[in-house]
Amino acid sequence: MFVGCVICSPSGLLLLSIGAFLLYSLSKTFRFYVKLCFYYFLVFFFCTITIPVALLKPGEVENTNVAAKLMSKACSLIYGIEWQIDGKELLADPQPCIVVGNHQSAIDVLGMMVVWPHLVRCVSMVKKELRYALSFGVFASLVGTVFIDRVNPEKAKETINKTIEYLKAKKTKVYIFPEGTRNSGGGLLPFKKGAFHLAVQGQMPVLPVVFSEYSHVYNHEKKDFQPGTIKVTVLPPISTEGLTSEDVGGLAERVRSKMLSVLEEQKKNGVKQETSN
Repeated sequence: MFVGCVICSPSGLLLLSIGAFLLYSLSKTFRFYVKLCFYYFLVFFFCTITIPVALLKPGEVENTNVAAKLMSKACSLIYGIEWQIDGKELLADPQPCIVVGNHQSAIDVLGMMVVWPHLVRCVSMVKKELRYALSFGVFASLVGTVFIDRVNPEKAKETINKTIEYLKAKKTKVYIFPEGTRNSGGGLLPFKKGAFHLAVQGQMPVLPVVFSEYSHVYNHEKKDFQPGTIKVTVLPPISTEGLTSEDVGGLAERVRSKMLSVLEEQKKNGVKQETSN
């Protein structure tokens, strides 16, 4: 009780503030986690404040664009991240397609928000557990997010069939991370085939989006989270016309190879940007 009174007193709060400031200034690890926690707070904050907007047209995919514009501008400004998008015009094609991107860390959510308004109409496909992630789950449900049951193949197949019908009827794209999990080690993990089954079954093209390796901006292992530039390369869409289920594996490898070539070329040319001062 006494300790609580001391902490809540003006002098106690002042000492806590000074201690936190010193820790932030002197401890790289403390500074990293403060920035990371604030980043997650911003994600949930922008989801929360745009829920009322989404409630006006529940299920409308363009609701995402409101949160995307707010979040991408605010977070990029706060964290000093600059984005260079090559092939931006390819994102705006109104035809339905499967957008596939590499997955490095939680910062990819910000990267998605940067490109999202250019996609015009797009939904994401995520594991069903995220439906219950507080305000993020509520917002995701209101903007047409596709929740996939990765444990139950029958339910997953049913979801895919409904998704194909919806994408074609509404001329909408779907964004998927084909690696299936985060990969901070550089390069690309082997691709899971779900996105490519969806593309072939729906006879929709695959649009690869490659984010340059950005450990100079965010590196969980080294506890770095600092300003810098991230390059986004949008590759020409890859047709699935005439392909069958037997071609899915080859399609996945072809897309992965093209994306990997971009990452290797960037690395060779030093596209991993210098950290901003």
